[in-house]
Amino acid sequence: MKERLFNKIKHKLLAMIMAGALLGMLFLTLVFVIHTVSLLEKKRNHQISTELGILATNIAASVMFQDETAARELLRGMVADRDIFFVEIDTPGKDFDVRESLHDNVSESGNLSNRYELFIYPISVDGEQIGILKAYADDSSLDQQISFTITTSLFIFIFIAALIYLLSFKLQAIITSPIAELIGLSKKVTEDGDYSLRAPDLGSDEIGMLADDFNRMLEQIEQRDLMLEKTVQQRTAELEKLADEFRHRAFHDVLTGLPNRALLSERFHSVVSHSKRTQEPFGLFLLDLDNFKNINDTLGHELGDEVLKTTASRLLSCLRDEDLVCRLGGDEFLIIAESFNEPDSAHRVSEKLLTSLSESMIVNGKRLDVKMSIGCAVFPMHGDNLTALKRAADIAMYAAKESGKNQYKIFHTDMEATSKHRLMVQNDLRSAIKQGEIQLYYQPQVNVRSHEVYGCEVLVRWRHPKHGLLAPDLFIPHAEESGLVPLIDYYVIEGACRQAKEWLDEGLDLVVSVNLSGLHFRDRKVVDALRRALDITGLPPNYLGVELTEAVLISDSELAIQVVGEIKDLGIKISLDDFGVGYSSLNYLRTLPFDVVKLDKSFISGILTSPQDQRLTEGIMNLAASLQLDVVAEGVESSEQADYLQGINCYLLQGYFFLPPRPKAEFESWLASWQPPSTPKRNLIFPFGRGESI
Repeated sequence: MKERLFNKIKHKLLAMIMAGALLGMLFLTLVFVIHTVSLLEKKRNHQISTELGILATNIAASVMFQDETAARELLRGMVADRDIFFVEIDTPGKDFDVRESLHDNVSESGNLSNRYELFIYPISVDGEQIGILKAYADDSSLDQQISFTITTSLFIFIFIAALIYLLSFKLQAIITSPIAELIGLSKKVTEDGDYSLRAPDLGSDEIGMLADDFNRMLEQIEQRDLMLEKTVQQRTAELEKLADEFRHRAFHDVLTGLPNRALLSERFHSVVSHSKRTQEPFGLFLLDLDNFKNINDTLGHELGDEVLKTTASRLLSCLRDEDLVCRLGGDEFLIIAESFNEPDSAHRVSEKLLTSLSESMIVNGKRLDVKMSIGCAVFPMHGDNLTALKRAADIAMYAAKESGKNQYKIFHTDMEATSKHRLMVQNDLRSAIKQGEIQLYYQPQVNVRSHEVYGCEVLVRWRHPKHGLLAPDLFIPHAEESGLVPLIDYYVIEGACRQAKEWLDEGLDLVVSVNLSGLHFRDRKVVDALRRALDITGLPPNYLGVELTEAVLISDSELAIQVVGEIKDLGIKISLDDFGVGYSSLNYLRTLPFDVVKLDKSFISGILTSPQDQRLTEGIMNLAASLQLDVVAEGVESSEQADYLQGINCYLLQGYFFLPPRPKAEFESWLASWQPPSTPKRNLIFPFGRGESI
């Protein structure tokens, strides 16, 4: 296309130059020819007129004397001129007509005027005209001269036109050659992409300026191209790095850097292939940190993340390089240990894994004892694919948790029934809340000095339509896993308030105490639930108590303190449950507005035989008395324990010695039978706030 454009410019310039030059030459040639023809005609006419004048002067005497011979002789001399074809003397009124012609056959001039030019000249003597001299001129000689002039001019025109063409060709080449060079250069740059090429020096005219600008443009493009290439290389390197990061993120856990589920699926096939090729089984271990949810809820997710990273590091340090350690999510880890060529390989690896977490962790300045439950499945004994092995290991892991945690279990088929039960519980629990299958049980709290029942703790049981009555340890852990604990607690709070209000209306002054999960202390919803239950039932707030464990408050977070304070502002009594088993209990007594401490049953169980338990129990009693706090001893199972506690001024007791947790009807029946003989009617009181010495 550019070549055609160049040709058009070339031809256009050539045509313009030729057209201008030829038009000028044509104009000049025409002017020259016309002028020359005019001069030739004037010259011929002047010559004939001069000759006629001379002839008229010479022939005047012959005409006057009518000398025909002399006149004819003079006329013959005139006709001798090639330009005169016919000449005659016309004398009007006289009979003297003399004619002479170049050709003998012409004697009359009648039709000559149509073909020849007529010249007339008067013949005069002494100023008197005596006749007319007529001459007919032949134009052939003039035509020849004109033809010669035109022919010569035409040849000259053609010659000059050819010369102009050559000059024009050279002239347009002077203009178009630099353009052609620029076009060729631009075409080469376009085809080769070589921006280092430059146009030669084409002078200082406009084309030269264009070439200089073109070179500057190429230089800028070259610089930009180099910068772009450098940028592209840099971006490419960044993209490759980013792609590597994405590939790593796609197959690794962001927090711990361990392989994730995607890489596990990929590596599992190679492990299976190696196992089949070598005929060596391998083990799949599923690990779950015990009570990690409490760490997250109480100490915060940031500390929980550090625990997970420390756990990952310890697991890696106790395994071989060829073993695969993955994080499945949350606090779950999966390990594939190859080459189980010994019968006890699964036990040996499990023991190493438990040992890796046997030492306490120091995380953000806090010493934590983190334990885990492990389930193991062996390929191909317990499954021939990843799904089957994970399911078997998961069943074994939950068996380890249900057996007391911080231990391992190797899968066997007897665990299937337990796993099915757990799935059943998780599936049926939500509908159980809606259908009222969760039942409230009550365990009395007794003042043994006054023999009065002042309150009760509300506990839950699940009356499953197929599996009968289920204790809390059979479904509460699963409720925590499925996030249903808050719903159960809200259900218990409202049910306990309704029951306390019903007893109050019947004249029974019983305070009901409910346990609150640590999940409630991540927001203020539990405060709203307590307020709503009191409003709906109309129960005075001093007839409701809540029990909090140390695990709920271990972080001593501002939010937990605020929630406890808001519960206290409602007028609800607050108890610190399981007092003495943690390492921060004394600090909570100092910072939080507790009304009651509940002495943990672990102290009560050894109080008759262990001097240390006796000293600790007496110390707690003295501390509570100095802080003006009531103390409830729970887990009392014998009269000896009750007598000992009463002997150290602990009068508020709870346990199986009095009554195991019972449903409403049985609890009320027990209440009816619990009446001292000396008391004429039941007067069940709540001593909180009376300043009773304990």
